[in-house]
Amino acid sequence: MGIAAYLARRGRGSPDAKLCRTPAETGTNDKMKLLVYNNLDSGVFCVFAADSTDFTAKPGNLCHPWLKIPLLHGQNDFRQTPAIKTRAGHQTPPLALFSTERYAMTENLHVVVHYAELGLKGKNRPFFERQLAKNIRAVLTELGPVQTKRFWGRLLVTIPASTPFAEVRKRLQPLFGMAYFAPVRVVSQAWDDIQEAVLEQARLLLDPDTSFRVKAHRGDKRFPLISPEIGRQLGAAIVAMTGSPVDLQSPAVTIYVNIQVEHAYIFAEKIPGAGGLPVGVTGRVMGLLSGGIDSPVAAHLMLKRGCKVDFVHFHALRSAEEAANSKIVELARHVITPQGIPAQVHLVPYHPFQMRLLTNESRYELVIFRRFMARVAQDLARQHHAQAIVTGDNLGQVASQTLENLVAVEEAVEMPIFRPLLCFDKQEIIGLAQQLGTFDLSVQPYKDCCSIVDRHPATRVRADQLTEIESAIDFPQLIADSLAETTTVRV
Repeated sequence: MGIAAYLARRGRGSPDAKLCRTPAETGTNDKMKLLVYNNLDSGVFCVFAADSTDFTAKPGNLCHPWLKIPLLHGQNDFRQTPAIKTRAGHQTPPLALFSTERYAMTENLHVVVHYAELGLKGKNRPFFERQLAKNIRAVLTELGPVQTKRFWGRLLVTIPASTPFAEVRKRLQPLFGMAYFAPVRVVSQAWDDIQEAVLEQARLLLDPDTSFRVKAHRGDKRFPLISPEIGRQLGAAIVAMTGSPVDLQSPAVTIYVNIQVEHAYIFAEKIPGAGGLPVGVTGRVMGLLSGGIDSPVAAHLMLKRGCKVDFVHFHALRSAEEAANSKIVELARHVITPQGIPAQVHLVPYHPFQMRLLTNESRYELVIFRRFMARVAQDLARQHHAQAIVTGDNLGQVASQTLENLVAVEEAVEMPIFRPLLCFDKQEIIGLAQQLGTFDLSVQPYKDCCSIVDRHPATRVRADQLTEIESAIDFPQLIADSLAETTTVRV
């Protein structure tokens, strides 16, 4: 197929092309001719090359298709392509490629999404798929109109072609629920279209020293070729074009061909996803957010298991406004934003509790405060339809997190308390915080309430002593006073 016809068929602007006169046509030894495709509407200039030994200047064959050098999506002005060895053995000189800020095309950009453990679900699988599709649309909506379509155990995401794929990748990679995703070429089931798309991938990725394989899947059993034969025929075409060696066991590049009803899907790069379940499929929890390293990581792990997370933070700052402008809200935003869902941060003042315990100081103060926080979190959870409380507790990490003290806190509430980090060591938690991107923010100086309570708390509380101390405190009124002064920030 000629380039002019190819461009017209793909809808990339006007099919009019200009054959540039080069020294090769004026009797010099330069064997290269250039075909310049100029789409004035989009401001895109594509430069194609043809070896004169294989070149026939006639309508419909302006450039030999296997030597076409496409303008890569997202290239900036004046990029140089490396020299390419042609099939005839000639070394082509570098060609300049010019574009606007991004490669404008009339075609859409397609991304295929392969599920993680969603694929193991039974009759409720559509519920999980719909939530994943909703979350994908949420994180990509700022980039333009987004469409999602379920097909054969996968999702197909369609966005405007003008969208830089680097930005799509940045937003999809941390989203829970995906095993991998890949930019995909969608073509008809016509064999010429499939082969053309596969060869286009091969041109971009292969050279005579790069091994490859073609992995085909015939989902539509009406297609005349079986999967192994599809792979053999396409592989042979690639070898004829590039001279690349075939390696079926450990190739450098794998080109995937998935033939489904009406369309075929061709891709070569599988980008790992974040795994887990789509946020929103397993309910809502209330996460205690301290401002330290552990609690943001705990909330992140609950998100990975499909929970929506709201936050509650107890602050010792002078005003609600100061708390709302503190690092706490930024920490919550950093944890929640990649999932494309909103969350609430409830900022509860510490001073009502502090005033009530002025006359009841003891080595049990920190445990009593933690029981108080659990009770407030439980009330907030019930108000906002959350089903459990989440903390960053880690068994034995500090004095307040001994087994006895953890049990004492849990006995203060009826709602379950989840502790995703219970059995992690500190270095593992720090590593997770660094991967999440919250570590630097967490270690910034901040007045944490737990740090200003008794610095030498009891490590093994006695139930009778707790009962005696708490009997002197009107906890229902204390909780009501604290909630009355609570400020809620949406992130």
